[in-house]
Amino acid sequence: MTSIALRSHTPQTYTLVSQAKSITIPAGTTAGDLMLLHYVGSVEFGGTISGWTKVQEGQGGSVFATLYSRTAIAGDATSTVTVPATGAGNAKTSMILDVYSGVSSSSPIAASAMALETASGTTHSGAALTLPGSFVGWVVRFLGLKDTSTAPSTTYTPPSGYVVDDRALSAGTSQTVSVTADSSADVTTYSAGSWTVDSATANAVTMAVALAGATTTSLVRPSTDVLTAGWTPATGTAIYPMLASNDPTAYAVGSGALEVGFTGLTGVPTAFNVSKVDVGGVVNDSTLFELRQGSTVIASRTSTTIDSTVTGYRFLLTGAERAAINASTLGDIRVRITPSVS
Repeated sequence: MTSIALRSHTPQTYTLVSQAKSITIPAGTTAGDLMLLHYVGSVEFGGTISGWTKVQEGQGGSVFATLYSRTAIAGDATSTVTVPATGAGNAKTSMILDVYSGVSSSSPIAASAMALETASGTTHSGAALTLPGSFVGWVVRFLGLKDTSTAPSTTYTPPSGYVVDDRALSAGTSQTVSVTADSSADVTTYSAGSWTVDSATANAVTMAVALAGATTTSLVRPSTDVLTAGWTPATGTAIYPMLASNDPTAYAVGSGALEVGFTGLTGVPTAFNVSKVDVGGVVNDSTLFELRQGSTVIASRTSTTIDSTVTGYRFLLTGAERAAINASTLGDIRVRITPSVS
């Protein structure tokens, strides 16, 4: 499981002809974050952006869309990204800057694809993205269109399983629209699907990119006792050193709920492990494993297969479970084990 997360999304719109378009990188952006800038305009993109890499560019009917990427470096936060001035014509522009953390610094974009639409309708095909073999990561989707209706769309629904991050709509007739959405969790498969809107247009470009996660991992061990009533350590008076130790002879014995806390977490965890658990001489057993933040249960897993053999357990967190963790209070993360045997 990767540690990718959406850090921020910033929309910006312009309506003036030949005006240089700019967008400010959010203050919370840190070195190593991946920035994706989605430009949608009624005229072609006016050139290149220094230090940025063009991912996709295309024209669907009378709308132009360009996607640029950049891995953030120190000093990027709060700086301004300027899009080159366009030429003559109705230069309505909509842009969104999405920032993602936990993405690979060497090869953040594993694959990308684009689809161009010129047939009028309220449904626009998603890009036919091909994921690399054994891919595990996030997919981000983009919709760019020019809405020429006198009653322009008000809703923009991404393909199933994706969540809209933000949308930018330029004002007035023939408005340009930029919408971004992402999987909000790791995926291993991809289906193009369709975007739907509530006003037909023949001017649309859809894109999709696969984001590869950073490969570095860290392991944090228990560092404090929270709830230990009914438990006795093999040595000393504290329980947590028994759970944190690599020594196979270190153990704690007991019944009822056992809860330990952690320090040193620098990011939202992706899994929690219990390295050794066993019970002996019992007929029935059931053990509840919980990851908590304070008194809030983030994830719970139950095992009914524990026996007298020492067994290790690793529980991966889902995207929804990771999203439920408050990254500003990681010191409240705890693991609780509650056995029930007879």
